[in-house]
Amino acid sequence: MVRVGTLMTQMNSKEQIIENKTGMNSEEQVCAILKQTKELEKKKAKIYEQLMGELEPQGILL
Repeated sequence: MVRVGTLMTQMNSKEQIIENKTGMNSEEQVCAILKQTKELEKKKAKIYEQLMGELEPQGILL
């Protein structure tokens, strides 16, 4: 979270900084992070729905 905050600050800067490790500028890194986050969120939602479906027949409801 701190890293993304730093990247967002860099995006607002006029200077384009390319990171050595990734070879990407701050905007490219934020886009890559958001893409991965969306995929993880989809995976989490699928697992949650599956788990809730398995718990409901046992009388466990949230």
